[in-house]
Amino acid sequence: MSAPTETVDADAIASGVYTAMRVLTTRCRAAQDLRLFEHQAARSLLLGNVRSRFRGRGMEFEEARPYQPGDDIRAIDWRVSARTGKTHTKVYAEERERPVHIVLDQRNCMYFGSQARFKSVLAAELAACLAWASLGASDRIGGQIFSDTRETDIRARRNKQAILRFLTSIIEFNHALPDVPEDRDRDAVNGIQTRPLDYVFEECRRLIRPGTALFVLSDFSDFNDDAAKLLSGLGRHAEITLFWITDPLEFDLDLSGRLGVSDGRSTRAIDFSRDLRDRYRSERMDQRDRLERAARRSRSRLVRVDTAQEPVAFLRKLYRS
Repeated sequence: MSAPTETVDADAIASGVYTAMRVLTTRCRAAQDLRLFEHQAARSLLLGNVRSRFRGRGMEFEEARPYQPGDDIRAIDWRVSARTGKTHTKVYAEERERPVHIVLDQRNCMYFGSQARFKSVLAAELAACLAWASLGASDRIGGQIFSDTRETDIRARRNKQAILRFLTSIIEFNHALPDVPEDRDRDAVNGIQTRPLDYVFEECRRLIRPGTALFVLSDFSDFNDDAAKLLSGLGRHAEITLFWITDPLEFDLDLSGRLGVSDGRSTRAIDFSRDLRDRYRSERMDQRDRLERAARRSRSRLVRVDTAQEPVAFLRKLYRS
């Protein structure tokens, strides 16, 4: 699959407003030595590196137990049988792949950044690193990418073509930002709606299967009780890591006076009073507490990363080899 033509200028890419295919593809070498999972079983170039809870003939010996009718006679452990005087058979830990599913937020709320890059760019480059590292571990990679008005899902595959398809979709969504319909009334009539997190999690539940490693990269700006319930349900069958994408300015609103604020289409003058800053700070803390509670209930790992941090260096620290 050929790389897509860049649709934004080089200055926008260099300044961190958008990412580029050449950036996402070079993450391959940087992500090769990342180990995304703490417990690694014997290596297998074909099936991945995670030991499953299933038993059967596999790559790693688990135990010897008394022979039972129907057991494969080829698995008899003659040494243990001779020592105990009773026939024993070998049991193996069956090594199976761990599918990896990456959920990437590219909505307008991610199109912001006061530091080295926008939140949308940080999330995109982290997703690329996770995808390359998963392929390096011989795992199947799939995922969902969503904006305010649309979504795409990439079914899990174990090859470079799947990675390139995923990266191509990332670029397509990233370069479409800001994703604001020209005619809001017309789009409402045509049934175009924004994609809230609870909608995305509902789709995710339909797409993944038990045992999946699920990575969610978002600023979780609209995380609510419905999303928390769905996340808890996903946590029963998946190993979840939540990458909370933030910007330092979002937590330290050090502004005062009457200032102009724009969403890219319209501008308003807002008085940044002390009361407004205090209420804003309180809402941010409430969001943090809500995420932390939901992560505990769903047994998810919650990781906060901000736009001042370099993606590869951050992941190297998070996933030490």
